Parts: sequence; C-alpha cells; structure tokens
Amino acid sequence: MALTQRERVIVAVSNALTVYAIKRSENAIPSNVTPHKFVLDHVQESIRPLVSVDIIDDTYVALTNGS
Repeated sequence: MALTQRERVIVAVSNALTVYAIKRSENAIPSNVTPHKFVLDHVQESIRPLVSVDIIDDTYVALTNGS
C-alpha cells in the first residue's frame, strides 16, 4: 500500500539531515510560482538540486539529505 503524503514526509524527515518548513500563510506566494520553485527560492543555491518538496497542511516542507 502506498504511503500517504503525511507518511512520506514523516519518513523523509526522519532520514533527512536538514529540513526546511515554510508556512504558506506567512509568505506571499505569487499565483504563477509553483510550490517547488517557491521553496527553492528560499533555500541555499548549492543544495537546490538535492531538495524535494512536499506540502503538509499549510506548510511547504523541503527536505534534503545533504549528500
């Protein structure tokens, strides 16, 4: 059985060295910007290729294993 979105994030967070959580309600997001691009715009450029993004409730969760 496939994991739910929340379960995937919990697993990813438990395996991640660095976790970024960005609240949508606290950041103005233009309608033409995807969640992934929005998060990448907020993380260090050198790790952007390593980042994956998930959305839980009102928060964009960006995960990287730092490798």
